[in-house]
Amino acid sequence: MASIRKWLLSGLLVIVPLTITLLVLQWVLNFLDQTLLILPKSWQPDELLGYHIPGFGVLLALGTLLVVGAAASNFVGKKLVGWWDNLLHRIPIVRSIYSGVKQVSDTLFSESGNAFRKAVLIQWPRDGAWTIAFVTGVPGGDAANYLQGDYLSVYVPTTPNPTGGYFIMLKASDCIELKMSVDEALKYIVSMGVVVPHGVAPSPPLKTLKTH
Repeated sequence: MASIRKWLLSGLLVIVPLTITLLVLQWVLNFLDQTLLILPKSWQPDELLGYHIPGFGVLLALGTLLVVGAAASNFVGKKLVGWWDNLLHRIPIVRSIYSGVKQVSDTLFSESGNAFRKAVLIQWPRDGAWTIAFVTGVPGGDAANYLQGDYLSVYVPTTPNPTGGYFIMLKASDCIELKMSVDEALKYIVSMGVVVPHGVAPSPPLKTLKTH
């Protein structure tokens, strides 16, 4: 019985991650294949080939991103993007949604930004209890006027779903920078501590990070 139990657990450790990975990939492929519907029916791969091959939506999505990115990177494209932003900011309801999403995306995907570039160890939700958080920048706006000294803005993700969490502002001296990548820290959080990254000694407390 001990051997059978061991074999069952070993089988689960192999099959479960593989099955979930395949299901997620299938969902992503099916979702991206829906982008093919924007093409004229005569141009769609299913019509041209006579049968369905999954994955063409991925190629269309990547091609669209490359074309839009290349167009937005030149002088004329930047002018058009600026004009489009000004137009959307004039529409009452769309303005609040678009501006918020754009600010977050600009912060997360900016090459010069510091958001989610560092994993830190902090005491949360009380002294003596430790968790991993991610540095998102430094306090800004009127909040910065009430915080004396060096402070950091950090995001504390929940387990096992890191998309939910808490935003808090802490003294930089209370944040210990971890010598692990953001990916390793996320795996550690999502697995509830089961998947342990390669351990290294933490560095001294973080200094205030500059954001752009």
